[in-house]
Amino acid sequence: MKRICLLLLWSSLLIAADKPATKYELNDFSWGKTISGPTLTPAKLKDKGVVLVAWVADKAFQPNELLGALQKVADEYKDKLAVVAVEVSQFEKTAKEITGFVKLAKATFTVTSVLKRSPVGEIRSIPRAFVFNSAGKMIFDGSLGGEDFIVALKEAAIPVIKGDPKKPATKPVEEPRKTDPKKAA
Repeated sequence: MKRICLLLLWSSLLIAADKPATKYELNDFSWGKTISGPTLTPAKLKDKGVVLVAWVADKAFQPNELLGALQKVADEYKDKLAVVAVEVSQFEKTAKEITGFVKLAKATFTVTSVLKRSPVGEIRSIPRAFVFNSAGKMIFDGSLGGEDFIVALKEAAIPVIKGDPKKPATKPVEEPRKTDPKKAA
């Protein structure tokens, strides 16, 4: 009976984690030094969404596959999303250990060590993805892959109109020009 209760609790936690979240912002998170890829600055993140993934540099967690999948996201959304993979193991990994996995995956996105600050508390499910729109609002918190994750990537790739972080930027519709019927002939 206890196993069934634990299984139900675990599955409900996983389902709850995959629902869109909007109460956190990118500024609520802070990560350590950049080990590989570009160092991200506010200027480099202007008008870009961010995919932040907590991962562990341990063979048991298949980091080569994870980093390879993130590289595909980085390639597909090249100029629209910044991808950040934050190594979060409890045991400090050396930059050399982390760089080895990065090189095997041929990752060119930002890879950092240590999640210095996170409002979501202890991260128990690894890997865990957080997706933010270009206004820095969290729009996804959950597992990599799946339909909700893909929808969040597409939404984050659309720049947000300043002043309304929930409304994506759109090109204004031009009114049809009114022509003078006398001049049209």
